[in-house]
Amino acid sequence: MFGWTKNDNIEAVGEYSLVGKHGSSIDYADVFHARRMGQDARIVALKEHVSGHADLVSRFQEQADLWKGLDHPNLLSIIEYGSHAGRHFYVTDHAVPLENNVLGRRRIDAADALRIARGVVHGLLYLHKHDLSQMHIYPASIFLEGQDIMVGSAIPEKLEQKPSLRFLQNTWYNAPEEIRGAHKGQKTEVFHVGALLHTMLTGMVYYPAIWNWNLPADLFGDTGKVLQKAIDRAVNKRPWRRPSLESYLDNLADTAEKYSRLVEQDTDPGA
Repeated sequence: MFGWTKNDNIEAVGEYSLVGKHGSSIDYADVFHARRMGQDARIVALKEHVSGHADLVSRFQEQADLWKGLDHPNLLSIIEYGSHAGRHFYVTDHAVPLENNVLGRRRIDAADALRIARGVVHGLLYLHKHDLSQMHIYPASIFLEGQDIMVGSAIPEKLEQKPSLRFLQNTWYNAPEEIRGAHKGQKTEVFHVGALLHTMLTGMVYYPAIWNWNLPADLFGDTGKVLQKAIDRAVNKRPWRRPSLESYLDNLADTAEKYSRLVEQDTDPGA
């Protein structure tokens, strides 16, 4: 049994009937599976203890309005924003979080992992064109729907603003500079994408205190060297040595081509 709040069994929010509650890695929100007129949707609702903070609610609404005005194939669209029974929420199209594909050390095929990473970078570049930055890139904030890859879940931040929701961010997947309380824009986002790529390839969740970026040789063989370079370039401890998002996008495309050629050589009996 689940409820919209701790003390009720509300089964509908406006026109949306609640189908279930997702296990959520969003520290400040609960995620519900909902349905309206036969169409599935996701409702992301601020946790009850957060909804009592007027400044955070105002910021949540402001940023939801920003996200609602964005339109890109690699962003998970916000359909509407509202409040119900004391909880503020937004609604998105239904999609499967990437974390569902990597839980339990499950791995994603390298070609698909590189394609997903490129889709994430495309979404981040679009946000930057609108002076926005997505500071929450980890498996719970990336969504898959068929062949589509979408950045979503967490709300983007205005680049010039100090993010008031940062203290509620998932501490996993933080870059070294974030642990020290800094965020370096694109350089930090590139780190997140590199960490995400490593997770997809290995099925291992990244946690900054105990980590080894080396891909297991027994899993990848010669192809691992190509993939390793793409990861190492993104997760350099020094932000200024990481590429920009555009440069890393080119690097991922080049890595995908090299990986494909190596796989073809391995499977070609005449090679």
